[in-house]
Amino acid sequence: MSEVTPSNIISKEEIKQISIDLDSKVKITKSKTSLNKIKKNLKDFVQQQKKELESIEANVRANPNYLENENIKLPEKKNKVVLLHSGYFSPVHNGDIELLLVAKKFHEDELNAFVAGALLSPVHDQLVRTKLDKDVFIQSKHRIAMIEKVVEDSEWIDIDTWDAAQTRAQPLGTVANHLANTLKEKIPGHKSLKVCLVVSATNLIRSPLVGFDSKLVNLCVVGTADDKTAVAHIKDNYEKNQGVKISFAECESVIPSSEVACEHFKKGTLTSEVVSESVVKHVQFHLLGGYALKDEDL
Repeated sequence: MSEVTPSNIISKEEIKQISIDLDSKVKITKSKTSLNKIKKNLKDFVQQQKKELESIEANVRANPNYLENENIKLPEKKNKVVLLHSGYFSPVHNGDIELLLVAKKFHEDELNAFVAGALLSPVHDQLVRTKLDKDVFIQSKHRIAMIEKVVEDSEWIDIDTWDAAQTRAQPLGTVANHLANTLKEKIPGHKSLKVCLVVSATNLIRSPLVGFDSKLVNLCVVGTADDKTAVAHIKDNYEKNQGVKISFAECESVIPSSEVACEHFKKGTLTSEVVSESVVKHVQFHLLGGYALKDEDL
């Protein structure tokens, strides 16, 4: 074993420089609305409906009385939606994904809609600095990198970095309207495709939402049965004054909040029960939050 001497002991300054070098390798925030998954899902949906119609037509040609069978179901015309969930994601946590899963199931089961995909939209650093304590602030480039890891294997969830890449924080209505207009521009063959902003009942009650284009954006509020009364009052006000259609997706239990993830991040105690393994690895590797090196560690 080699002798430990002052010359081969890494210094505090060197460790700090390593941390800076690692941080510099994380890509800076650029505006990107990832639509590939949405486009693929829409294409698959259209092709599936086409196949079902072709099968029915073939059966009718073979048997003119085929449609008299009450068990035959024609492909239904469905509203097509893209879910949007905006947040601090400091860091992104399991509750963020669960929120989208509840909203997706509600749209499919209760509204008979086709969910083409969902986008997580991290807010601008300016807003995170304003709203969160300094010790739980994570730069957008790290928040985005963690989201990208979390959704990379998902067939329907992706990321929209437009808000985070702007020169200043944007109102939520502006973010939702921008996505709706982007979908119209980039996926012109689906004019009925609509954006549905997904929020928790707690966030809706805390923070009024304004500035939505009711022709382009709907609102889906996710909460428990205990939230129904409060949400119903807000729903009436929104629909009357802003014309925004609001639906309530009920979940059986309270979805974990970002406060829990922030607290674990601050203490350096994140686990897979709170966030994905990739998030834990990212904050550890980049020495963020409670994982940052302290003088007593050096």
